[in-house]
Amino acid sequence: MKTILGIVAAVMLATGALAADKPQTKCPVSGDPIDSKVFVDVDGYRIYMCCKGCTGKIKADPKKAVETIKANGETPEKAPEKK
Repeated sequence: MKTILGIVAAVMLATGALAADKPQTKCPVSGDPIDSKVFVDVDGYRIYMCCKGCTGKIKADPKKAVETIKANGETPEKAPEKK
């Protein structure tokens, strides 16, 4: 019985059913730690960066930035809705 429960838990973890959202900690351009005061809102996401120098690359290809964040096992933050 323990083996079956272990297998079920492993499958759920692998599919994300048990995984908690991990906030972004790495710059999608450089891979360096982010500065939480440096970000750009694109395509409905708030993308944090290590420095303002990464802004251009993120704006040029926001989809790649989001994919990089997800590939790092992190969850991109939703940008606040504009009023």
